[in-house]
Amino acid sequence: EKNFFHKVSTRLSKPNIFILNNRWDASASEPEFFEE
Repeated sequence: EKNFFHKVSTRLSKPNIFILNNRWDASASEPEFFEE
């Protein structure tokens, strides 16, 4: 879980992290979002 978030954080810019946090609830329900 931590690795996944770190991977996304590195991909996105700092301001985008704010949006990612906002969408986390919605994205958490999507299986393809967690494609470990």
